[in-house]
Amino acid sequence: MNAMNAQLLRALRPVELTLQQFRVMQHLRWAEVATISEICKGTLIEQSVVSRIVDQVEQRGFAVRAKRATNARVVEVRLTAVGEAVYDRVDIAARAITAASQSILSQAELDELNRQLVRLAGHVLSLDPPLGR
Repeated sequence: MNAMNAQLLRALRPVELTLQQFRVMQHLRWAEVATISEICKGTLIEQSVVSRIVDQVEQRGFAVRAKRATNARVVEVRLTAVGEAVYDRVDIAARAITAASQSILSQAELDELNRQLVRLAGHVLSLDPPLGR
């Protein structure tokens, strides 16, 4: 993972994003809209850090916060069109890094790896206390 992260950091450098900022943007791109708590759970990043990251990407015009239409006490975060474009540009490099890293595995090996990772993640999340909470 460290080697892949180092490669990703090089791809993030031109758009001046950190790995954690990328992960938050990645979660928002997939979820479309999320609360800070949902981002924390999806990225396993602490709430204080996620709040700071959302502030940073919001200041750069990559994300925006808004009160939920059905419950004004809930604040949701979403990427802006600019944020989506920046994320999509970097995501191409992230996908290439992942594909290159997995290129030595057959499809059957990839399927087995994914099955085992899902199994491992399920176990880790079942431990007391669960991660991300």
